[in-house]
Amino acid sequence: MSSEENMSLKNLRNAADGIFIKIIFGAVILSFSLFGVVDVVRNYFESKSVFKVNGIGLAAPQFLKLYSQEKQRIRNIISRPLSEMEMENLNIKENLLEKLVNSALIDAGLLKFKIVVPQKSISRVVYSLPKFQTNGKFDRRLYEMGLRQGEINETELLKQIKNIIAQTQLIHPIMAGYKLPNFIKECIIKEFDSESTILISRLNLSSVKYDENVFDNELKQHYDNDSQKYQRPETRDVSLLVIDYRNLLSSMKIDEHEIKQHYEANKDAYKPEEMRTFEKFVFEKKDFADKAWEMLNRDTPLSVVTKKLSPIVSTIEKTHSFDFPKEIGDELFKLLPQKTSRVYQSEGKYYLYRLTKIEKSKQKTEQEIREEIRKELQEDKLNSPEFYLKIKDIKNKIDDGFGSGSSVEEIAKETGARVITLSKLQQSSSESSKLNDIVPDADTRAEVLDAIFATEEQQASQTIDSREADTVSYVVFVDAIQKTQVPPFEEIKEQVKRDYIAKGKNKKIIERINEVINKGKEAANELKKMGDFKKFACSQKDLILNKDNSNVEKILKEIPNSNVVFDVISKLKEGEATYYKVKDGEYIIVAIDNVKKSQGSSPEFVSTISRHIDDGTEREVLLLLLKEFRNNFKVDIDYKFIDEIVKNENHEID
Repeated sequence: MSSEENMSLKNLRNAADGIFIKIIFGAVILSFSLFGVVDVVRNYFESKSVFKVNGIGLAAPQFLKLYSQEKQRIRNIISRPLSEMEMENLNIKENLLEKLVNSALIDAGLLKFKIVVPQKSISRVVYSLPKFQTNGKFDRRLYEMGLRQGEINETELLKQIKNIIAQTQLIHPIMAGYKLPNFIKECIIKEFDSESTILISRLNLSSVKYDENVFDNELKQHYDNDSQKYQRPETRDVSLLVIDYRNLLSSMKIDEHEIKQHYEANKDAYKPEEMRTFEKFVFEKKDFADKAWEMLNRDTPLSVVTKKLSPIVSTIEKTHSFDFPKEIGDELFKLLPQKTSRVYQSEGKYYLYRLTKIEKSKQKTEQEIREEIRKELQEDKLNSPEFYLKIKDIKNKIDDGFGSGSSVEEIAKETGARVITLSKLQQSSSESSKLNDIVPDADTRAEVLDAIFATEEQQASQTIDSREADTVSYVVFVDAIQKTQVPPFEEIKEQVKRDYIAKGKNKKIIERINEVINKGKEAANELKKMGDFKKFACSQKDLILNKDNSNVEKILKEIPNSNVVFDVISKLKEGEATYYKVKDGEYIIVAIDNVKKSQGSSPEFVSTISRHIDDGTEREVLLLLLKEFRNNFKVDIDYKFIDEIVKNENHEID
């Protein structure tokens, strides 16, 4: 293999880990790797296309297949059934469509630039894939097994690899950080400096007129169709025994003889450390600090030192050695009175200390520290064999009590445990936060929660020792279990009604949004007819270089995400619209009313934006590249047709 071929292969591998694969070629991964579908955009069946890029379209059956697989993928990730509204709120259709159109734009770019991939390059990539290697060498047995497991034939796999290599060749110069040619920069600069007039309309459920007089049979039908949504999770009522073994200390008496004996053996430990007072000198330069050290240790008067060297002088009174870093404290407390320490350096400054006063410590009497000694001796008993025997005895009493049918209250009374009752605990719910104050340690709390949901009704768990405090344990007793259930319709009728109305309103909002977006190049005018919109002027130059621009600030208040604004300006053509979900039941429609093309940027701006393009993120430059493709390739998306086939597909599945 030649050095050039080696470099190409290395570039391809590096590119595969780059951000563009994750962002722009999400569509490639989605279409090829995830679903095992080959040449998604170019497979043109005789049926009607959902969109076309330069005349090459994606057939409706193929789009529906991808849409169905994507919904199933999301269900698998979430691991629970999703209601129709929940699936709609995930914007699956819109996200899939955007990825596929982006992929089609890149494919159109491949055709335009006539990028050719030699067969030997494809083979070398296959041979280099780790999945098909044993001990660093290509293993055909693994290769054939991989094809079978992936449910794809060799021809299809090679086509996929060829496509990705071609895309890499198209986009790799940007990923690798190569400088763009000047003529491309000039096109991008004009796009940056072009001013777009943006229309923004915010829609929410409260703004929708809807007949709330709903018949019971409609609500019952909604309840039956979406009963999983109303399913109440299993809950448990528990009694939690908290055993604090420190309470045993009160029964472990410390007599006077023990206190006296301990005091005599440890007298020196109860002698307070001497306190000392220092003068502290701070200098900006080491030369001055060294000179001051010399003068002070020659007993030069302080007034002379301060006048000549101008240090910052302060007094530190009644300090202990532990008030300083250990090394410094040890040295300072060995100084003789009126002597000066060596020079210390910290954070660019230089320090000296002079000892001015020593205050001798006084021995504490046994009477003064009697209670202190008593507590120390009690603490010592916490680690004694006697103490651990008492702990074992309490645990045995708890086990025997539950084994003989004693009540939680009886066991608590006998062992001194505290009983805390908790009602309707859910395994993954904020209600479980009730344990936070009872079991402070997170690891132990997780163990207690696991025990709550692993223990049968009217049964007790094993003793759970705290991982944080050696003297605390917990025992779970499950009083009652409320199984998972769907409440009767009549019990939650009002909730069902609210959901039904919200679903209807949400549907009307989406229909209205699609009416606007499906107008294509007249979408902005359609948005104006709604009346309730705001109008702003903004450019990519404003977004990137003038973050404090008042218009940008106003837009960001309406669309709380600068990347969304950037996406709008980058992707939409004049007159077009798109929409974004703000939260459940609230959306914004964004349209480009008109674009005022740049007539010529100032040299200062050209210089600044050129640096930005050279140093900018791959995402920003790739968004510009996709916009250029959109402007130069013919893109036709049949939103109305897409809505119809998706709606029918949803009904068939439901």
